[in-house]
Amino acid sequence: MSKRLSTLQWITTAMAVLAIAITLIVNFDRPEQSDTAYPGLGGDFTLVGNDGPVALENFRDQVVVMMFGFTYCPDICPTGLANVAAALNQLEQQQQSKVQALFISVDPDRDTPARLHDYTRYFHDNIQGITGSKEQIDQVVQSYGGFYQMVPMPESELKYSVDHSSRIYLINKQGQLAQLMFHNSAPAELAAEIKKLI
Repeated sequence: MSKRLSTLQWITTAMAVLAIAITLIVNFDRPEQSDTAYPGLGGDFTLVGNDGPVALENFRDQVVVMMFGFTYCPDICPTGLANVAAALNQLEQQQQSKVQALFISVDPDRDTPARLHDYTRYFHDNIQGITGSKEQIDQVVQSYGGFYQMVPMPESELKYSVDHSSRIYLINKQGQLAQLMFHNSAPAELAAEIKKLI
């Protein structure tokens, strides 16, 4: 009887120790609650547009809708920009004034600020094209968990294309990455997510 009791006590104690250990493991070094939905992604940057330097911090108190791409992109960029433009058009005028869309070119050799200005204005007046040096672009792309790579096209007049992230990044008024959308997200869905952040 006493042997059974000590075995039962040993099992109970072992289970209690295991439960404590599991609790400690689960809670060990758990990051504090973050205000952003994507901790570790995002951050300030400064690139250049048609009128000079453009910094993300310039748009505090505005929602920023951001894309990576390039003006010679045959499909993803035109689709994404058209959807962003349609989403902006679904906002009231006052709401539009609280939103800034940014198109970051990952092809600075061909996409000058002037070319980006003309290209983005074709879609919407509230989309601003910006770029920078390869080092600056690499830093921004990495900060937002994106990617791009040059793809040689020796038989084409373009000589190369660029594979790149097709996400649309929604950045809240505090400059934090708040939502990731797809380039082919429906304009109504994009507009609804933007309104949540305004």
